[in-house]
Amino acid sequence: MPQDYRSTPTQLIDMVFPGDANHHGTLFGGVALAHMDKVAFLAASRHGRAAFVTASSEKIDFAAPARIGDMVEVTGRIVRVGRKSLDVEVELIAEAPVSGERRLCTRGRFTLVAVGSEGPLPPMGETVPHDAAQPLRMVEMIFPNQTTITAPSMVAMRFA
Repeated sequence: MPQDYRSTPTQLIDMVFPGDANHHGTLFGGVALAHMDKVAFLAASRHGRAAFVTASSEKIDFAAPARIGDMVEVTGRIVRVGRKSLDVEVELIAEAPVSGERRLCTRGRFTLVAVGSEGPLPPMGETVPHDAAQPLRMVEMIFPNQTTITAPSMVAMRFA
């Protein structure tokens, strides 16, 4: 039986490489928005199991920079469901890999619309606490069914 992801936050974790950065050594705003829109799309698709398009984004706040070498964790949560559209709140947090310092860089809300689907979207379920959610890792998107790491603690053990 497939797992129900409707109430689970969707996460994408990536690294800021020089090609993603501007002349200040910080993540381009457009790259950050692309990550955020992708996570909003993934969260909507998991919830509605329909084809979605982004209709709008609102109140995108850039609070702090993500620097070259930082990991970025982008998390999306469904916050409103209508008949054919839904809203996803998305946050981008940067983490320095050596010190573990984390800072909220960007936050915004995206509205996505289901296209070509019959009937209304499923209602919002109970929310799962952020810590209980299993993140969606970039490596699992690129190499599905080929990764053996199942938890962040396994990464620490593997490279210790």
